Amino acid sequence: MSKGSGKIGISPNIIVDMDGNDKKARLVQRISLISLILNILLAAAMVVTGILCRSAAVVSDGLNTVSDIATTLIVIIGMRFAYKKADSGHPYGHEKIETVISMLLGLALLATAGYILYTGIYGMIHIENKDIVFNFTFIMAGVSVVIKEIMFQYTYRIGKKIDSVILKADAWHHRSDVLSSATVIVGLVFAYFGVFIAEYIACALISVLIGIQAVKILRSGAGQMLDESAPAETVEKISGSILQVEGVLGIETIKTRKYADKLFVDLDLFLDPGISLKSAHEISHTVHDKLEAEFNIKHVQIHCSPKED
Repeated sequence: MSKGSGKIGISPNIIVDMDGNDKKARLVQRISLISLILNILLAAAMVVTGILCRSAAVVSDGLNTVSDIATTLIVIIGMRFAYKKADSGHPYGHEKIETVISMLLGLALLATAGYILYTGIYGMIHIENKDIVFNFTFIMAGVSVVIKEIMFQYTYRIGKKIDSVILKADAWHHRSDVLSSATVIVGLVFAYFGVFIAEYIACALISVLIGIQAVKILRSGAGQMLDESAPAETVEKISGSILQVEGVLGIETIKTRKYADKLFVDLDLFLDPGISLKSAHEISHTVHDKLEAEFNIKHVQIHCSPKED
């Protein structure tokens, strides 16, 4: 209780049960392992096909998949630490490791985009008429589109279901590969009719598509590292839920910040100045329990102020 400000300070520290996080970590690692195996097979097939069939676009697409192998390994290793139980050194848990990993994925995507852009520009400057073996390149690019789209749909749906930042970031990795392979197919069609520069233009377009997604992932991660607030509609819903609790006369302040896939909420509530400390304490716990049941909140900090006439 703080007397100087005339406020009653009630701060129940609420941390969610970590058992669910253990299950989530295992699920993310299992999906990542599936992605790793598929990416190894697909990258090897595309790079070999691109080299043997003399297609720069297919080789670039394969190298993009090679980068996915590296990022998936980062996910698998990082997730071993992201959902460890809170300890004395990290009382709020380790979930922000997931945000750091998602930013590493974004940086890897950005680096891949830069390399592919260089390949495309170099090829446009030094155009060579090549005897591309189109049958195999078309087939390989088509197989890549199908496999990557399946991987995107599966990974994104699971990521959305369990609200995993890292899975959704990895899913967009797969979707960028879909766009990449589709662009390769378009470039090959033009190359088939002798417009060889189109293949290198395809490389440049691939780099732009990948770069845009990389920036989106980096922006999202940076927002979480800088304690970006929850969307306005989420804050409005939280406020509405709080005001339904009997005894809460109003909300002085409400602050939220993202913590990986969860939220931290800091509240300053108006209560009747005539009630007892015990009653104020019970109201604060009612608010906490209600918010925990209705929203994906990791920690709630509640401070109570007397409602002045």
